[in-house]
This record gives sequence, C-alpha cells and structure tokens, in this order.
Amino acid sequence: MKVVAATTFTLMRIIAGKYRSRILKSLKGGALRPTSDRLRETLFNILGADVAGSRFLDVFAGTGAVGIEALSRGAAEAIFIEKHAFAAKLIRSNLESLGIARGCTVLTGEALTALEKLAMRSSQVLGSGNTWEGGDVREGRDATGGSDVKSSVQVRESGFPAPSGKTRNAANILTDQGQLIDFVFVDPPYAAHEDYMRALQFLGSDAATFLAPGALVIFEHHHKFALPETSGRLTRTRLLKQGDAALSFYRPTRGHG
Repeated sequence: MKVVAATTFTLMRIIAGKYRSRILKSLKGGALRPTSDRLRETLFNILGADVAGSRFLDVFAGTGAVGIEALSRGAAEAIFIEKHAFAAKLIRSNLESLGIARGCTVLTGEALTALEKLAMRSSQVLGSGNTWEGGDVREGRDATGGSDVKSSVQVRESGFPAPSGKTRNAANILTDQGQLIDFVFVDPPYAAHEDYMRALQFLGSDAATFLAPGALVIFEHHHKFALPETSGRLTRTRLLKQGDAALSFYRPTRGHG
C-alpha cells in the first residue's frame, strides 16, 4: 500500500455480523487504500455463510478491515499480514477497540516472507496434539523466536510448535486439527504489479501447504490490471469488477499431496 507520513484518522464501518456498524480507524489521505465498504459488502455477500467457522488470511492487510469483517461474520480465526509497522499497530488498535483478543494474529513483515513462514511452520506441526491457536502477535519476537529483527515476521511466542523428527504429512495434520486456511484475501497497492505476481505464484505453488484443498484465494486489483487465468495449481473461477476495483477469485485445481 502507498505509504506517507500521516497521523490523522478517518473512519470506516463494519458491514455486518457481531460487530455490525462498529467503527474502524484508517489513516486519512494517501497513507492506506482500504477496501471500500461497498466492495467489502460485495465480497462477503459472495462468500456468504462459508465464512462462519473458517480461517481467513488477510495479506497486505492495511487497516485489517477485511479480516475483521470476516471475524465479525463468524470466522474462527483471522491472520493479518502487513509489512508497515504503523499499519500493523493500527490493526491491533482496531482489534482492541472491538475487544477481540483471541482468534487473531498479526504478522509484521514482507508479504512473501510471511507466507513462506506460514508454510514452513505448517510443515512443522506435530501429530502429538499441538495446535496453532489463535492469539494476537507479541512484540519484539521474530518468526524463529529470536529478539527484535525489523525485517522479520513477528509471531506470538506461544503459537507455532517447535520442529520435531516425529511428524506426519502436514496437510493431513492441519486438516485433522482444522488448521488449514480456507480464505486468502490479497490486496497489494494497485501499482505494485510485481507484488501481485509474487503472491499469486507462491499461493499457486506446492509450497503453500497451509491452503485447504477447497480454499478460495481472492485478489483485489485495479480493473484494468489483468491477472493471469491460472498460476500453478490455482485457476481463476470468477472476475468481478466494481468501479475502479476488481476481484479475481481462484481455487486450487487439486489438493495437497
């Protein structure tokens, strides 16, 4: 997302669900380009009742409005990926203002790095009852449990289990524990075409082990920017245009091996 120095807040609203009509903060001006209320409403009308009980990944999360909308509509967990520290802080502030303390995780880091960390950690899930429980990110820890590293993805200390020599197929374990991700929403800055392609290529690859076999991957993009029909195991099933924005919906063509 486009970043400028900004301290003035503007307001957004949650469309429906538990937190309907509650207010979220965004940064005024060009600091962030949050998904509009109208487009969020269209998106979640399409997703419908399947959001309830799902695990939702919000990439390039900005204000967190899309992932928070999913939580409002009954998602079991939302994971937010946002590289800018001020925006990640804003997501936490919005979560706190709603009293959401569980079922949410904020990862601060580059999108591709965060996706790779999610995949790496999903491959280390144990078959001994360890689970990936929801909870907000803790400050000052990198993804390997080390001390502050600004370029690293920050995750909570109590989240991912440690690696072990005794492992099962990661996808099977995650399916048993309900830990695979059902929905991925990706919304880079409209002009960042390389970010779109890197995210699409990774999510379409076998490396994205955290995706449920029937996962739905949605990209928000400018209506004049054409994303490919297919990328690896992802195939676009729908293209919706609304004003200057467009939503491309992708599904895996095969399950995890």
